Amino acid sequence: MTQNWGPSNYPPRPPQYQPPAQPPVLYQPPEDYPEEPRGDSTGKRTLFFVAGGCATAMLFACCVLILVVAWAVDERYGITTPKDETPIAASVEQPFEQPVPVEPVAPLKIDPDAPAGLPDQPQSTPEAAPAANTPRIGEPVVAEDMGMELLVLDIQYDVQPGNLAAAQGMEFVAVSVQLRSAGPTQSSKLYEVPNFQLENAQGVSYVPDMQADNGRRLAGGELPADAPVEGDVLFHIPQGQGPLFLVWLPSGSEQSYTIALQ
Repeated sequence: MTQNWGPSNYPPRPPQYQPPAQPPVLYQPPEDYPEEPRGDSTGKRTLFFVAGGCATAMLFACCVLILVVAWAVDERYGITTPKDETPIAASVEQPFEQPVPVEPVAPLKIDPDAPAGLPDQPQSTPEAAPAANTPRIGEPVVAEDMGMELLVLDIQYDVQPGNLAAAQGMEFVAVSVQLRSAGPTQSSKLYEVPNFQLENAQGVSYVPDMQADNGRRLAGGELPADAPVEGDVLFHIPQGQGPLFLVWLPSGSEQSYTIALQ
């Protein structure tokens, strides 16, 4: 029996009407969705882990090295904790000493009518004067152990040798001497120019100039027994030296003789 569900005025459906046949529904498998990424492979993750561990170890080693270097520098130069090399002496309590009583001194009495004293004037040091027994020019000196006699004849200042010129502020001084035999001796009587030295009042000594020649230069040799020997001994000294002394040390003798050239 066919029922009409439409309105009352809707024409009825013909009896031969049949609903269209529906095609059979076949089973279809669910569609495949793209799989989500499951991460890197095990080898790659292991490599990343090893690399990260090495980097961490290197960073830690660098930090430790920096700390060690900083500690060594600080110990060497004391940048943060300077060393006090001066030991602190232990404080020792000194025994209490009683003060020494000081006796009062009476004040000086000043006479108001007395003239004011003058300040002390600086005293100049006097030049050394020859001793009373020091021989002078013209007085013979005898070396008994050598059997020789020395006589200073003269002294000349500002001498001009024929082969040399005096330096600036210097001058040549010629001391004329005479040597003679004073008795027999067991040794030969030799005389030389270096046997003489010139000395000023302050004790500064000057040796003879072996090259200066004024025509009367003394030459060394052996003193004859029957004739004296004369000559000049020349010295190159600063100007203004005086008083002067001639020091004679005969060859082979241990005793020297001083003659005042005044």
